[in-house]
Amino acid sequence: MFRKELEEYLLTKIDIKLPEDFLKRYLLERGNKQEDIDKYWEETLKSLKLDIIVDHLLKKLEVKVTEEDIDNLYTEYAKGYLVQYGITTFEGNEELINQVKESLYKDENLYNQIFMAVAWDKIVNALLEKNKPEEKAISFGELEKLYDQKVKGVTK
Repeated sequence: MFRKELEEYLLTKIDIKLPEDFLKRYLLERGNKQEDIDKYWEETLKSLKLDIIVDHLLKKLEVKVTEEDIDNLYTEYAKGYLVQYGITTFEGNEELINQVKESLYKDENLYNQIFMAVAWDKIVNALLEKNKPEEKAISFGELEKLYDQKVKGVTK
């Protein structure tokens, strides 16, 4: 949930201009149908903008997504897939897990989703690490006041 909220926040705060006419022509030349381009255009723009934002944040925060990170998440996906078929013991089933992973790796869309999931996880962790909230003891009255200010918009 936090990731989606962060994505929406960044998309509203960062104004990225893309060459839309060029992109539409490019998609047409790549064999996409005009009706599909029109139908999914807003999602496509959002996805491209998020890719640019993620790339920028990875560089700015000096965070890297490695093949090992991606492979680890594929392993978790493969295990989840196997659980659906009643296989809950993974020790000794490494070959089966690897077969499922190999099948999953063939799905280019899944690869992109996994890359983005790993990237966002690393971005959020890096942001939290750099911006650790300071802990401070407060009274119940102070907590009520903070609650009123933040949630209710009331100032006393």
